[in-house]
Amino acid sequence: MNAPLSFKTMPSPVGTLTLVASEKGLTAILWENDQEGRVPLGEMTEDACNPVLVETERQLGEYFTGKRKVFSIPLDFRGTDFQKAVWNALLTIPHGETRSYGEIAVQLGNPK
Repeated sequence: MNAPLSFKTMPSPVGTLTLVASEKGLTAILWENDQEGRVPLGEMTEDACNPVLVETERQLGEYFTGKRKVFSIPLDFRGTDFQKAVWNALLTIPHGETRSYGEIAVQLGNPK
């Protein structure tokens, strides 16, 4: 069973972000105009004092001001095994670099 989720909002240069976390780590960052239900998270409780959310807001603030390129936030991925593998592969992409869907598929041993 998944741990309960907390959320808080933060202003950013790209609009208001909703940060979502469990006790284990960051689960999602939602854009202010995200389609409702696009990311099925279930019930959440607002908690501006959740340590994961507070640290996420701090690190994102540093990123948006150009002071941070690498994040050290614990993550709690929620999805299928394949989705989790893709998300973990995305974490290996260095700041300033990109990868195609095909390159990620090859990295995962699942080329199409």
